[in-house]
Amino acid sequence: MQDHLDNRAYAGFFVRLVAYVIDSIIAFVIAGIVKLPLSIAAGVGVTGLKANFLFNYSFIDVVGYLLVVTYFVLMTYFAHATIGKKLLNIKVITEDDSWTFVNVLYRETIGRFLSGMLCIGYFVIAVTEKKQGFHDMFCDTYVVYDKLIPAEKKKVAVAAETPVSSAFIMPDEEDDKRVESQNKYI
Repeated sequence: MQDHLDNRAYAGFFVRLVAYVIDSIIAFVIAGIVKLPLSIAAGVGVTGLKANFLFNYSFIDVVGYLLVVTYFVLMTYFAHATIGKKLLNIKVITEDDSWTFVNVLYRETIGRFLSGMLCIGYFVIAVTEKKQGFHDMFCDTYVVYDKLIPAEKKKVAVAAETPVSSAFIMPDEEDDKRVESQNKYI
């Protein structure tokens, strides 16, 4: 399978941060759309929706959290990438292609909670060799670029005593004759 770590470029801190911001906006909009009718119902007198349901959280808060977590877990499990990651051409893989729902659920809930403590678990992405956060390390996952666009090989012809700034960049081998004729006049 293509998802092995050989010849992969790991996604760094800032590209992952941008993907997370995009995903957070999407997830909170979805949660807001679902929570809006519940908030209206609580405003007109439906009891229990705004009362403490779980510790200091209301039923509406718990529903919002579950919707956000569901977005991240299901997108990561089924597509190996959330919408934000897809827009930035990155995805989540494992080294041995073992992809279980429990592993994804653990990564996206407990792993993210532990990484989020003082944000240290996220900042290590910037300094580790394979760009892993704590949540990646706990679940043996890596965030890599999905499809790398190969760099176009170009032939560079430089005249003998010409400064590098005036070098000719030739995209084809057919232009060798033109380079030789230009070098006659230098």
